[in-house]
Amino acid sequence: MQMLMGGTTTAAEPPAACTTQASPTDMETYAGYYSEIHTTSAVKYVSSMFVAGGNDAICKICLSLYSSTGTSPTYSQTLYIYGDDEGKPNGADVKDTFETRDMTGVLTGSYAWVCWTSASPFTMTKGTTYHVVTMSSGYDATNVQKWGRDATCASEAQARSADGSSWTSIETDRCGMMQLYKE
Repeated sequence: MQMLMGGTTTAAEPPAACTTQASPTDMETYAGYYSEIHTTSAVKYVSSMFVAGGNDAICKICLSLYSSTGTSPTYSQTLYIYGDDEGKPNGADVKDTFETRDMTGVLTGSYAWVCWTSASPFTMTKGTTYHVVTMSSGYDATNVQKWGRDATCASEAQARSADGSSWTSIETDRCGMMQLYKE
């Protein structure tokens, strides 16, 4: 507090940090499986489906990732939230675009939570199906990025795409490990 002419005032609180986890929170238990992502043009886009647990503005998404060699790939990677089209991501319904990260030096040979933030978070609708989509600027078949899978999530589906609009299922009984954070 500061004293001003005999009165007191408090300093303004900083804006809320993006540290509160949003529901669903059942996508964090490694099930001994992974998806190899961004290795060829067929897996430029990879998604994991989830159902929103609340009416929350998602400000940060973290994925559980590692590199097959312990060396990070050198492409850039962007995350999105897509709407749903009969269980697959709807490329015509992009809800939010998260930051683009240079992956050089980010991954190691052990799983780590790697996070992306949104400049203007999209507010999800509780009970609605969405897809977290990761897209790479290039490919690396040597330093393969691996996205851990969870077998206990309520919405267990992953898909891949070369162009972000035509999708092929790659997993129907596990989801990509991720954490969603709200404002």
